[in-house]
Amino acid sequence: LLNDCKYGHDIKGHTMRLTLIKSGTAPDPEADQGLHRFTYSLYPHAGDWRTGGTVQEGATLNDPLLALVWEGEPAKTDGGLPPSLGLLSCDRDHVVVDTVKRAEDDDGLIVRVYEAYGQRGPVTLTFAQAPAAVWECNLMEENEREVEVADRGVSFPIKPYEIRTFRVRM
Repeated sequence: LLNDCKYGHDIKGHTMRLTLIKSGTAPDPEADQGLHRFTYSLYPHAGDWRTGGTVQEGATLNDPLLALVWEGEPAKTDGGLPPSLGLLSCDRDHVVVDTVKRAEDDDGLIVRVYEAYGQRGPVTLTFAQAPAAVWECNLMEENEREVEVADRGVSFPIKPYEIRTFRVRM
């Protein structure tokens, strides 16, 4: 059961239940009153929640891809662009690329990933084009150490449920 804003659900026997409204009155007697909009999806899958890809499906539901119109000058190309091209890819299903955004100081892109299944191991992020430089940084986007770029990508170990943040300069 996937949803975009409700945090309560349970399974009773063969019934899945999604809590839509809680009727608590303290500390706010007006809580949960008014119009509510939400989306939920029943996502059947084989295997457990890990092998079924539920983390990725939940992320897709909660953070749909948004297309924006670029107001700048068009890029000069020879017309040889492929039919589709991703900015980056991750080689591990248990690691989620959660954030790709412009850095707060406008100096590069911030790429944030997290480990979702409680596993550890090596991870490689591969970019569509080789970055000029990559730094691991903290959640405040402060550079901590430069990361070696090899074959258009960066490799690093990850621990269970760990968050890793990188600044990428193309």
